[in-house]
Amino acid sequence: MIGFLMQKIMMSSYEQSDKTIIPVIVLKTNNIICLKKINNNGNYTVFIGFFEIKNNEEKRFNKSFLNGNYQLTNSKRKLIRQFNVNETIYNKLEEGKEIYLDNFIKVNDKINATGLVKGRGFTGVMKRHNFAGQPATHGV
Repeated sequence: MIGFLMQKIMMSSYEQSDKTIIPVIVLKTNNIICLKKINNNGNYTVFIGFFEIKNNEEKRFNKSFLNGNYQLTNSKRKLIRQFNVNETIYNKLEEGKEIYLDNFIKVNDKINATGLVKGRGFTGVMKRHNFAGQPATHGV
């Protein structure tokens, strides 16, 4: 099975015909590109990238990342992940082409999802709830 990189957009709910409510997560999957395919003695590896780096954002990344083996010359990616796949999926993918979720899963297929959360530890209320303090001057 291939892995996909997705971005969570929002959560909502869906009401079925029998009046049961199902929680729904809206995910963004467009613009995922197969960066490189490697075949090592029957072990198939695919590198895919997500989040295109715009010209004004290039200064945030070091040169070894921007000019690395897994970046495309015409569009560079911020997030690159490696996935081990089987031969049929390996043959479906082309380097430098976009990957669409429709080609790999069908309606009512079960998928496993894993998310990343930025850990903040034991924070105070200012950071936890995005409060702002008063200005430090002008009579305060």
